[in-house]
Amino acid sequence: MNYTTTLIVAAFAAVVAIGSAFPVLGNAYADSSKVKVGCKDLALDLITWDQLYPLVDDDDIAENEHILNDEGIQPDTYTAIIDDHLNDLLDDFKDAKCKHVDKDIKEYIDDRVDFKR
Repeated sequence: MNYTTTLIVAAFAAVVAIGSAFPVLGNAYADSSKVKVGCKDLALDLITWDQLYPLVDDDDIAENEHILNDEGIQPDTYTAIIDDHLNDLLDDFKDAKCKHVDKDIKEYIDDRVDFKR
């Protein structure tokens, strides 16, 4: 795993750890098979993924997809696993009425977050 991939994994782990460290705030909680996440947490995740995802080397992605395929995990492409889910989350954020997210952050997400590689 190269440095960029390690950085993305570490950033994602940090976001999850911070979100779960403060359950009293009610930002994220699970109910059966669904997880509800606060708008601020989702905004942070979207911006983080948007900035880090393009930095992952194409060879690393191909290697990871090959491993998924070898293990019989379906879907086995990043497009199906990550891109589609990130775009779903982006749509959910845009559809949500997030009162506590700064207007500047909403505009940044609307104008710049697109998960293009």
